[in-house]
Amino acid sequence: MDRCDEYVEYYKHLMLILRLKQKELLKDYVCQDTIMMLAIVGVVIGGVLGGPGGAVVGAIIGYIYGRYVHYSYSELQKKIRNQTNSKKKELVHAVQALVGSNSKEELDLYVEAKSQQKQLMDCIITFT
Repeated sequence: MDRCDEYVEYYKHLMLILRLKQKELLKDYVCQDTIMMLAIVGVVIGGVLGGPGGAVVGAIIGYIYGRYVHYSYSELQKKIRNQTNSKKKELVHAVQALVGSNSKEELDLYVEAKSQQKQLMDCIITFT
């Protein structure tokens, strides 16, 4: 297998993992910090515009926006699939550097560790 085939196979395997581990990885895709930040922004804007009641409404709207309206996981997968081949190759190299190996089996082991899933998602998100 030549180097081009290796990159394509690794990319396909990465996309398979994203599809199969969607429920686990989705938790890390919608960053809790982002949700909290949007809720706080909602509190501030709501508080300025509507006083204490507005702050509560703003917090709820900010939370809902951060949790549900933020890019969906399927949109993330679509963005990755629609990247140019050179960008996909960059993604593969970045993930391989993060994992510390170009082995698909090592990628599987890396993803199994819950503590490393957020790092993987952060790496992937930088390419979207």
